[in-house]
Amino acid sequence: MTLSSSLRARTRRAALVTLTTASVLVSGAVAAGAAPSPGTPSGAKHSTRQGAIGTLTAVPAAGARTAAVTIPSTCAGLMHRTVDGRVDRYVYRGSRFTRTTLGELVFDNGLETPQAFALVAQTAEYDVFFAVRANGSLWRVVWDGSGLYSEQVSARGWGGVRHLTASPTGTMLYALTTSGGLYRYSVTPALTVKSLGAIATSGWSGVRFLSALPADDTYDAFVGVFSTTGGVSQYLVERSSGRTTSSKWFTSGWSTIRHLSVGSCANSPGASLIGINNSNNAFGYYDSNIFDGSAANLRSAGQVGSGFSGLLTD
Repeated sequence: MTLSSSLRARTRRAALVTLTTASVLVSGAVAAGAAPSPGTPSGAKHSTRQGAIGTLTAVPAAGARTAAVTIPSTCAGLMHRTVDGRVDRYVYRGSRFTRTTLGELVFDNGLETPQAFALVAQTAEYDVFFAVRANGSLWRVVWDGSGLYSEQVSARGWGGVRHLTASPTGTMLYALTTSGGLYRYSVTPALTVKSLGAIATSGWSGVRFLSALPADDTYDAFVGVFSTTGGVSQYLVERSSGRTTSSKWFTSGWSTIRHLSVGSCANSPGASLIGINNSNNAFGYYDSNIFDGSAANLRSAGQVGSGFSGLLTD
């Protein structure tokens, strides 16, 4: 299958509630260096048209420290689950999940669950993922509504990648490595990748995953959970330089969360969040204004699902 270089990608999360064209590709030199210390206050400010982004303070588990709330049906997000090579898409709207089976991941005529997998772009015709196999190869995976189609992008060099995530705009790809590094790549209009080098070659081993937050004009923003302390931090990566800063959201209480998906709300600064714990149970959260710089609005919806085993990705 050949992809046209003129495909126009939409912002992944916004496509669920509003149709929005992604920002144009921005590239620049990366300033390599040590990872920002978890919890170090950032001098940078991440903002959107609604204002500064808020902070999370609730523990994502049954009996969280916040009052119960129902997530509005106008709030939605998505995540993917891969088990034995089969990819299922879960769209969560409010506190309800809708599952769609996208198909099976076949590489070199064999069914396989990759070690890293990420949705990068949604277009009018295709959804595009990148996958890293255990043999160190990088593949582009396309879903056209009828099935998944795989095409090798690179035969080697990706074996150390343990986690992939795309930027909020879908124009950058970020990789956490087994050696504790964080690397950045630009996604070209032809939906290939170009290395922008290392943001850091060490210091990121404790970050279990990175999940994209709403985009702005300057930074790619992510949230990460620490497997050791259970803390939560926000990371801002300046697109033009690769300079990365962090701020602590929560000091502990999230150690059981192995994946966190952040959604959005139509015509609202609110956001829905789904956390999956080590027991494969899903917990829902809602913040009526995630951009207000306060944790006062965050409320727990309690457990909203179970059975989410396998590889989880946005």
